[in-house]
Amino acid sequence: LPHRTRRELSLAGTLQYAAPEQLGQLPGVPVGRYTDVYGFGRTCLEAVFATTDPKRRDWQAVPEGVRDALQDVLERCTDRDPAHRYPDFGAVVTALGTVGRKRKKTQ
Repeated sequence: LPHRTRRELSLAGTLQYAAPEQLGQLPGVPVGRYTDVYGFGRTCLEAVFATTDPKRRDWQAVPEGVRDALQDVLERCTDRDPAHRYPDFGAVVTALGTVGRKRKKTQ
């Protein structure tokens, strides 16, 4: 077993949540508040579906009244292009509030 530093082990466990700009996959794109939005979205996907890459069949388990709105929010959070993500958590909270209001209307 090769020797690994604590930093290497930590990164290995979180790579699936790291934004493309953190991994150097988008040269010239700096890390910003939208980077944390990406990680949040991936974490939410993992919490809801036990995967960061849910398929259509996974989304079918989400109640119909909120499915589309929640999918829109999480897809925008995890968009590869930071320009298409929410710019910060204020925008995410606003969008999630919209999902909550849609849920109440369908009950």
